[in-house]
Amino acid sequence: MTPRVTSATMRVPQFVGRGTIQFVEKPVPEPGPGQLLIQIKANALCGSERRQWQHGSTVTPGHEAAGVVIATGPGTHTPVGTPGVIFLMDFCGTCRSCRLGLTNQCLRKQ
Repeated sequence: MTPRVTSATMRVPQFVGRGTIQFVEKPVPEPGPGQLLIQIKANALCGSERRQWQHGSTVTPGHEAAGVVIATGPGTHTPVGTPGVIFLMDFCGTCRSCRLGLTNQCLRKQ
């Protein structure tokens, strides 16, 4: 791992219900093989998170995010300091949808 992490904990948003967000401390994860640790610089809340926002959840919200790589796991080639966006969609890369560039409509999500 290439570290640039300066703290053992991070502040993350948590939906506590009734449209309320509070920040809680969580341990900073260590990236595993093929993974990157991203320091979030901008984040959007998706309509799919509306129920969690209204009723509360222990899941960290905000799967639409952009940030900077601050640590890398084994087998990665992206340097620390690289800006990027979070893309959470799994896709096969070979089905008809993927070949057309429609990876969000993958027919064989892994």
